[in-house]
Amino acid sequence: LRVLEWPMRSVGVWALRYLAWRKQSLRLQVLDEPAAVLPNAASGFSTRIPRLLDFRKAGAGDILVTRAMGGLGDIIMMTPGLRALAKRNGRPVYFATKRQYFPLLENNRDVCLLDIDDVIDIHRFRRWINLSFCPAGRYESRAVPKVRKGRVELFARAMGIKRYALDNNGWQPVCHLGQAQLLQRDAYRARFRGESLPVIGVQPYSRDTYKNSPSLLQAMTELAEKAHVVIFHTSPVPIPDHPNITQFHGQSIRDTFAAIAACDYFISVDSGFFHVTAAFEIPSLGIFGPTDGRLFSRHHPCALLIEAPDGFVCAPCWRNEDLPCKLTGGQVSVCLSSISVDEVVKGVDRLMRTYPILADA
Repeated sequence: LRVLEWPMRSVGVWALRYLAWRKQSLRLQVLDEPAAVLPNAASGFSTRIPRLLDFRKAGAGDILVTRAMGGLGDIIMMTPGLRALAKRNGRPVYFATKRQYFPLLENNRDVCLLDIDDVIDIHRFRRWINLSFCPAGRYESRAVPKVRKGRVELFARAMGIKRYALDNNGWQPVCHLGQAQLLQRDAYRARFRGESLPVIGVQPYSRDTYKNSPSLLQAMTELAEKAHVVIFHTSPVPIPDHPNITQFHGQSIRDTFAAIAACDYFISVDSGFFHVTAAFEIPSLGIFGPTDGRLFSRHHPCALLIEAPDGFVCAPCWRNEDLPCKLTGGQVSVCLSSISVDEVVKGVDRLMRTYPILADA
């Protein structure tokens, strides 16, 4: 029996993997209709697109990558792997995700976009890579607290792309603005720089509340004395009115990206816009505690960090929204609450000294 135990266990593992694959393939499989493909520069989308719009069917050599959910930061961090995969395959990669995330990739020549809610015939593709079962989350949960690989590398590895290929093709995320967005960016830049002050974009809140730092929002009034501050959030944030503070909310992803690209600097907690600024090469200040800032900013070409103060030996703890802080038992991360307003202001000063704005910028 002991001799048979290991082979039987392996058979069981592979059976579970097959069932998971089969469950996903039943959702993606189609009998008669071809895959729904969007051109790279599409600007408007109908609710259903049942046929190919770029007038070519996926061939036997094409690769399909699927991601059935967000978040925005994860999809941005997949772009270096998609770029390396497209170059290795000699053609764009078909990427299926939810339509709400199309603006992240619609001008990216390395991908052809598919709506994952439409029917897709996976048999038309040479290879299918399913990133919906998040490889980064699986690795981090296994490796805690000794997490050594960032998400750009983990997503690339799941696509079969190794470190040397990332070194050759670049670790920096990709997000291209369309022509209309470039004009919108210039309009935002002219609007934000009314007094010829530098423009600092701020994302004070993450979708995961345990990543928030109260001092970031409290520092806005002080920062507004030396720059025009643009606060990005889904709704207005509770902050006193100030002539140098603009709240940016309620806009489409396309307009939001154009507004981010109009900023000279950016300050953010560990959230998606921090990785978007990496694609735009905007000097950024990241505030990290429960997650490893050095690891999560490795792909950012111009980033500085504020991390948990010395003495918090538990940081990074790699907790998630469902796990309480180990020190307090509450939802708030005490390591982030311990970062002072003065540290944030000094961090911004250091960022502006390290990356001075050119006179003709």
